[in-house]
Amino acid sequence: MRVQNTMARLASLFIGVGAVLAGAPALATTYYVSGAGNDSHNGLTEATAFRSLQRAANLTKPGDTVSVLNGTYTDNGIGENILWIRVSGTAAKPITFSAAPGQTPLIKASTNPNVMIGIYISASYINFSGFEVIGQARNVTLAQATSVAQKEITAYQNSVTAHKKNPATPLVLPSDTATNQNCIYISHTTHVNITNNLVHDCSASGITVDTSDYFRIESNVVFNTSWWSVHDTSGINIHGMLNSDTLNGYKNYIVNNISHDNANTQPFYILSASGAPSDGNGIIIDTNQATSDGKNYYGRTLVMGNIVYNNGGTGMHCYLSWHIDFINNTAYHNNFCPVQGSTCGNINAGEIIANRSGDVNIYNNIMYAPAGKNVYRSYENIRTSEDYNVFYNAGGTVVLGNYQINTHDILADPNFYDLTQVTNVSTFSDVDQYDRIHPTQPITDLGLTATSRARNAGTTHLDNGIIIYPTAINGNLDSKIDIGAVSGITQ
Repeated sequence: MRVQNTMARLASLFIGVGAVLAGAPALATTYYVSGAGNDSHNGLTEATAFRSLQRAANLTKPGDTVSVLNGTYTDNGIGENILWIRVSGTAAKPITFSAAPGQTPLIKASTNPNVMIGIYISASYINFSGFEVIGQARNVTLAQATSVAQKEITAYQNSVTAHKKNPATPLVLPSDTATNQNCIYISHTTHVNITNNLVHDCSASGITVDTSDYFRIESNVVFNTSWWSVHDTSGINIHGMLNSDTLNGYKNYIVNNISHDNANTQPFYILSASGAPSDGNGIIIDTNQATSDGKNYYGRTLVMGNIVYNNGGTGMHCYLSWHIDFINNTAYHNNFCPVQGSTCGNINAGEIIANRSGDVNIYNNIMYAPAGKNVYRSYENIRTSEDYNVFYNAGGTVVLGNYQINTHDILADPNFYDLTQVTNVSTFSDVDQYDRIHPTQPITDLGLTATSRARNAGTTHLDNGIIIYPTAINGNLDSKIDIGAVSGITQ
């Protein structure tokens, strides 16, 4: 998906890196960081680059840029996050952290037992772009994660019992970082853009936005996350919201991301140790009415142009959330456990769903479920509108749960161009995945063949009167709107 000019105007307060550099005053500084650098340098040129990201971050002021060259960046060994961004920019002068042109810096999660977050952003007006962020999940086995989870859940449940008897007794929350580490965590802030990053093998969430407002998560690839955590995490996780103002238009954008092979193998710690995993979604907007001021959240969230597949939970959904639009996404083969030896809870919730939510539009999406699994169903929603979607199950028998199809819905095979890349993704190297963020060729695997009924079958008008003009990732082949995230493929 590419959001056209009409949508770009709605997102005008998200200032791109190029605009920042072009419009910044002369006093703005660019700091350089390199794998060959030294923190005793001044950081003002590539030749005098710093070695650590935090050294540069501690010096930033509004309008500054941290330009990062090749290298592997991890924590400093004293129990801190790899990078804590806590200095805010302004609307006119955001602070930018980005890979230097042509560079592919790697941010690698710490093995330090006191570090639960890789990148922590608590500042506002921040751009973060172009990095590979890798967690330490590869260093943990299913058996190890299960053993840790059982101990953590038991400790928590015992502390709950003790707390009820004596409220002064603190609750014992899970803390083992090898199984509960988030790669990118944005908390209690506004105006943060996370774009063009490769995020993977995080034992907990890949990208989490918690109690924040005005954010953009765009063109990231997130995979193999949330396998070992007891925190019900997902690949891209939006939890709670912050009412920074009372505007009710689009404030938040989750667009053009690829999120796959994320799953939970462990139960949520608040439940019993014998419970089943319940999340591990590609994308989730979770409890956005739990705002910091206790009022309902005012703004809208656009989830558009995303590709989600092979996730243990749903492809994407909202739970206890309002004012969400799921537009032109492709969800393929979710509710499928990618972790060998686990069932991931045998979830059967659907590909793209709303659950106990309201004012939700689900339009122009392709939902293709495993054989026998629900491709879609409705869960106790209010003012939810679905239409112009393509539903299909492997094997051909479409399972829709309690959903009654609408006028323009299509029950048919979407006829994807080539599923080889999504079905064999576990064999891909990191380099192959990085190419999906900056593709040298168009993404074709989930493109639509010439005979697909999803071609030219979409709409620009949502049920609530919003008019939207999406284009597919490769660009539409004509002026009409295709269904799904990827356009037709010229054969």
